[in-house]
Amino acid sequence: MSDRGRRPRSVLTTVWILLACAALGTGIGLVVRSVRGGDGGPQPIKVRPARSGPQSPAALWLFGSTTVRLDPTTLSDARDAGFRAFGSVLGGEGVVYLFDPGTGRFGVVDATRNRIVGETTVPVQRGVDVDVAPLLAAQRGALWLVTGPGRLTRYELATGGVTEVVLPTDVVSEEAAGGPPAPGATRVVADDEAAWAVYDLGVTGNPALTAVVRLTPDGTVTTRAALPPSVAAGGRLAPQAVTTGDSAVWIVGSTAAVALDAGTLAVRHSFDVQSQSAVELHDAAIAAGSLWSYDALSGALLRIGVEDGQVGQRITLVEEAPARLAAPAQIVGVGDVLWVRVRVGGANTLEQRVTRIDAPSGDITGRFDAPPELEVGAIAVSRRGRSRSCP
Repeated sequence: MSDRGRRPRSVLTTVWILLACAALGTGIGLVVRSVRGGDGGPQPIKVRPARSGPQSPAALWLFGSTTVRLDPTTLSDARDAGFRAFGSVLGGEGVVYLFDPGTGRFGVVDATRNRIVGETTVPVQRGVDVDVAPLLAAQRGALWLVTGPGRLTRYELATGGVTEVVLPTDVVSEEAAGGPPAPGATRVVADDEAAWAVYDLGVTGNPALTAVVRLTPDGTVTTRAALPPSVAAGGRLAPQAVTTGDSAVWIVGSTAAVALDAGTLAVRHSFDVQSQSAVELHDAAIAAGSLWSYDALSGALLRIGVEDGQVGQRITLVEEAPARLAAPAQIVGVGDVLWVRVRVGGANTLEQRVTRIDAPSGDITGRFDAPPELEVGAIAVSRRGRSRSCP
């Protein structure tokens, strides 16, 4: 690990000030676009140009052939922001972060100005598995980025400084891996105090093992653990989602989940999902004391008990049995509210449905059907943050 060994072209302190004082911004002329659904499909939706002048920092963002913002509470008032995003996305306080792990391109969208206000490039290595998530995580004015198999970079927004971390490969033994283990698919989550990397270690031809490490903001690995070889009765758990909540790191597979203590990485909970029918889980979030995940077999969002894995509630998001599609769902959680993007329609279209759910009650409080012309591939939620004083 080298601390700030290289410094990419920074987003700079100027951008940081822009994000803090964007309410003083001027209006931006944006493109008008109308989108209509096909016969028998979603209701016609008119995507209007964004309003001129400062906008609310809180928004639901749809990223595709263009960028559309909606009211995050009502999922209405669709507005074309007039720019196209890139890479993986992550919402923050009045911003959305963009990161392409293939090129190292990084950008910041200012929600109050409806535009990308800064871009830079961070060094990356080839081989990042872009089909896994999350690949970026926010932490107190910095972003943790997956920049290679078994590699992380902490990028400081205000200064452009970077801390590069090579994750340890001795978390699992050569005997367990079948040879000297090499890193593979890597994911990262974080809070204000620490970051956690969940990554594959293994040898070509053998099933990969899962390693987990906890890192301090300076990149020091404080705790490491190998995921147990089996979870309940379901055998080995292959991670498909990682999330945090209730002082635990949750690693979710297609039919099972394990929760590790955020400090010690000791197993706190481990279970196969208890359901009357088969499940195939995609993405996950912790909200209102439950684990939430989308079941691609039934088209329902599942409320899962965190101690016993029992499915306590099924919220139907797709009326008919969904087609087997790649990237079928994405879940964004902020507090006790969930936004779930579900891919509907055929394999050759990117028709998406976004549903807002109140987690304590399980009630659906909003829905937006994005027609295929928008080609929505990802969503993010920017939120109101603590007020800052402008210099």
